[in-house]
Amino acid sequence: MAPIADLPKAPVHVTLCHCKFAGSDVPRRQLKDLDEVVGQAHRSVRWMSNPRVFWETLAARFGNRAKLMKGDSALVGDALKYFATNMPDTQVALQVVQPGLDIAKVPGWVAGEILLSFLSDAAGTVGAAVTIVGA
Repeated sequence: MAPIADLPKAPVHVTLCHCKFAGSDVPRRQLKDLDEVVGQAHRSVRWMSNPRVFWETLAARFGNRAKLMKGDSALVGDALKYFATNMPDTQVALQVVQPGLDIAKVPGWVAGEILLSFLSDAAGTVGAAVTIVGA
């Protein structure tokens, strides 16, 4: 990666991904599983409404609550600190991952559609797209 000062001025795309274990080996439409992961995603909308607070919080949590799975920890930490004080144009998205959710069974499932539309509406208030990943 280039030195921090050489970071491009293009928008930074952030996708907050929320995942939940499947409650069964067989994909289905289980309201409890979907409610839990949609609730997690909905709570993250507040971070998207204020990118400065998002970057400041992520920089503060890095190494403690926020873990790096791969890459240079020092470089990522420096980049987060830089973004916290020099906020980039930030574009946000949400992804909900529930491997136990049978996507084909969602249309016509009133309870599932209500939960997902609730999340989509909330995310839309901050310009975030929502993607649902299931089986």
